[in-house]
Amino acid sequence: MMPLLHVVCVILTIPVVFYSDVIGHAWFVGKKPLLDKKLIVTLHRLVWVGLFGMVVTGVIMIADKSAEFFAKPAFQVKMACVIALIINSFVIEKVMAVATEKKYATLTTRERLFIMTSGAVSIVGWLGALLCAFLLAE
Repeated sequence: MMPLLHVVCVILTIPVVFYSDVIGHAWFVGKKPLLDKKLIVTLHRLVWVGLFGMVVTGVIMIADKSAEFFAKPAFQVKMACVIALIINSFVIEKVMAVATEKKYATLTTRERLFIMTSGAVSIVGWLGALLCAFLLAE
């Protein structure tokens, strides 16, 4: 049952992450001068719920054989990706505030670098966790 719930959390969360990235990209390229605060807060909360669901179901799934999983490099990388995603979610909250108040073109180089780094961590974190999940499913 837990593996099914884990996969359902992934299936429901990934489109929200993708849509969030699409509107973030629209802001980045200037197609959307500012992002709607209510929308992005809602999307962020949905991603948090999905990520929380994945972590909880994942912990339950491996509880009785955690030593076996932690010995696998793919699992170690997956956990590093998940930790990066959790930490980055707090960074994204700051980025969200900026995207509702300023056009991307008006940001300083430092602000842009901060946002680009957060975006890169998100992409690498989600893709890395998914890839490692597939490697562990063998």
